[in-house]
Amino acid sequence: MEYISDANIYHAVWFNDAKQNHGVFYANSSNAGESFSQPIEVGQYKNQASYADIVTVGNSVYIVWQEIKKSRYQLDIMYSTNNGKSWTYPQLLSTTSKAADYPFVLKNNQHVYVSWHIRGERYHLIPFNH
Repeated sequence: MEYISDANIYHAVWFNDAKQNHGVFYANSSNAGESFSQPIEVGQYKNQASYADIVTVGNSVYIVWQEIKKSRYQLDIMYSTNNGKSWTYPQLLSTTSKAADYPFVLKNNQHVYVSWHIRGERYHLIPFNH
């Protein structure tokens, strides 16, 4: 998944299941994708981190993903307020023992929301404020 910010910075998040350097990663480019920053790992591969999504609001970048810990799906988010130069620690948004759909992070003006559907439950649109 790739997203271009208002500052024309390309923000990318992806999953790689190679034998080495596997997991979910983030990198950015300030030169229209000619080169990218050193990738950073998002979540923990040992917890099956997967299905990441990304969005920007001004200079802030938000990444959501899910992991499986102790047979429970876990929805996490981390964010940067300086176009991806530094990041917060991951924050737990929700958890369930039921099957869960892939998360999406959305924006409406300056507001950020996380979309997550859990089998047998109503749709979850979670507002995120930091």
